[in-house]
Parts: sequence; C-alpha cells; structure tokens
Amino acid sequence: MSFSRNQHIPKYCGSCWAHATTSAFADRLNIQNKNKFPQAALSPQVLLNCLGGGTCHGGDLLGAYKFG
Repeated sequence: MSFSRNQHIPKYCGSCWAHATTSAFADRLNIQNKNKFPQAALSPQVLLNCLGGGTCHGGDLLGAYKFG
C-alpha cells in the first residue's frame, strides 16, 4: 500500500479528491507488483496543476482517472 499524506499541511486545500485518486491508483499498482521496490507514489499535485479533474476547491475522481 502507498503511504499516507496530509492535504492540510501547511495550509488547507480541498484536494482530497486528488489525494484519494492517486492513493487508490498507487495502491493498485503496488498490489499488482507484489509490493516490490520501488513502490508507486503518484503525485496529486500533477492533477491540480494540470486541471486533471479539479482544483484545490474540489474535483472529480472520474475526471482524474480520465486524465491519467
């Protein structure tokens, strides 16, 4: 499984949709690869910067999956 992240440090951001999407996808990649090194760690920041499903004010996980 991928590691935990906190979207509220250092300041609040409504990007839970991006964190959830990238964590779920990374988990599936790690399971598929039998948790071998290196582990997948996908960046929610890419989704936010490239408008891959939403912004810091909310978003849509289906849009993020389509973006990827």
